[in-house]
Parts: sequence; C-alpha cells; structure tokens
Amino acid sequence: MVVGVCNGLICLNHWLGNHSFNLYVLNPLTQDYITIKCKLPRKRLWHSNHNVHFAFGYCESSNEYKIIRLIHRKPCCIVSVFTIKVGIWAPENINLKGIEETWRDVEKPEVSGFDQTYYVLVNGVIHWLGCESKGVSICFDLKDERFYDMQLPDLDVNYVSHPGDVRVSLGELGGLLSLFYMFQAKEVDIWVMGEYGVVGSWTKLFKVGQNEMSVPFEFLHPIGLSKSGEIIIRKDYGQLLLYDPKQNSVTEYKLKSEFVFHKIFSYVGSLLSPSFMQ
Repeated sequence: MVVGVCNGLICLNHWLGNHSFNLYVLNPLTQDYITIKCKLPRKRLWHSNHNVHFAFGYCESSNEYKIIRLIHRKPCCIVSVFTIKVGIWAPENINLKGIEETWRDVEKPEVSGFDQTYYVLVNGVIHWLGCESKGVSICFDLKDERFYDMQLPDLDVNYVSHPGDVRVSLGELGGLLSLFYMFQAKEVDIWVMGEYGVVGSWTKLFKVGQNEMSVPFEFLHPIGLSKSGEIIIRKDYGQLLLYDPKQNSVTEYKLKSEFVFHKIFSYVGSLLSPSFMQ
C-alpha cells in the first residue's frame, strides 16, 4: 500500500502479520530502495493492522525525511517517528534485509478523533481532517514533531454535526492547503489557504454548482493542478475529473483500468536515491 509520495520518492507499507510491517522508500526511476522494519509495540492495544496508519514527509529545515506511525484504539493514540537523515547511508546499505528499528515515540495529539487514513503534506506539516470538534485540521509539524489544531474556513454547514449532508476533504493545490466542501453530493466549494497558518486567508476560489457538476459523485478529493491550470480531482474510487476554472466546467477522464483505487497520488520524478542521498 502506498503511504505517500514526496520529492520523487514513494513510501510503501507491507503488513507481514505477527504485529510487523516492512516499509519501503523507493525511487521508481532509479529502481533504488531501502527497507525499514516496523515491529509494533504493546500488543494489547490493537487487534489488526487496520488500527495502524502511516504518513510520509520531508522537513526542509533539517533535510530529513520522516515516517509517522499512528497506532489508534480509542481513547489512545500512540505516535512514533522514524527519521531518515539525508546522507546517513553508505552504498553497502543498499537492499539489505532492513534498517534496524529506530522508532521514537513523540507527543500524542490532544484529540483522537481524526481521519488517519488520509493526510496531506503542506509546508512541512502533515494535516489530517478532525472528526470531533467543529472545523479543524489536526496538524503535525515535522520540524518540531508536535501536534496542533488549525482552524478550517467557516463553512455553511458543519461536516461533523451533519455527516449525511456534508463531506469535506483536504488537499494541496499549487503548494497551498486546499479544502473541498461537498454539500449533498450535488455541489462543491473549493477553498485554499492563501497564507499558510493564517486562518483569515482561507478563500473560496470556486463554486461548482449542480448544473456544472453533471457527473454524479459520492466523494471528491483534490489531487493537484495540471499544466494548463485545471484542477485534477479523484472521484469516488478510481475515477478522475478535470475542473476548468476558466470555463467552470467538469470533464470526466476515463481510466483504462478495472481496478478500484482508494488513493491516487500525483507524482513528479527525481533522481534522488534513497540509498545515496548526499
């Protein structure tokens, strides 16, 4: 399963059973990868791998890649970090059985109610959608390794108290934190945070009404921007939409695949090697 994509590197996780995972950080262009072992602690806290989630990101100030591990079972959430220091590995580390565990427990979030399945990395911070309080993102700063809440825009109808009518998803558009607000699976408001961390900079850029959104949907998730400025959107499980802000029109992009996709990532290749990062 893909954990995340960052700077041309892809992080994968593989459930081995017996409370263990293997994680892989790879570059598909150079075909180079490393293996990271993950043995889960405190077996009494979970029943299966479904209570374990990962996130992957890059901290520019420290020049480090970090994998975040969340072990969740209400009311407890154990958070650990694995740090990949750029330049730490020598050539002989390539494709060995796995780098030894150096997972560090860090500060727990104050709330356990957030969607740990989906996250977005913006400005060196990992964001999850809060599910308990009114309109917040649960954030984890990769530099300071601390959790905090970030206020979402003032939405017409709160998604926590009206889950049947409203759905919300977080994403990244052009380097900005973005939010899709979906009302009754008929219309969509597209928001962006113009200045990161400034709540007052949330701006509703576009409103896609029922007439423009001619394609029926249950859920939409922002993927990124095309070269021509169209917004690439994941629709439900495995379909893609292109929204043209200039024409205020939505086009369905047909994928030649019979697979169901729970996640779709944008990927820009690089020559960065997981084993020779100097």
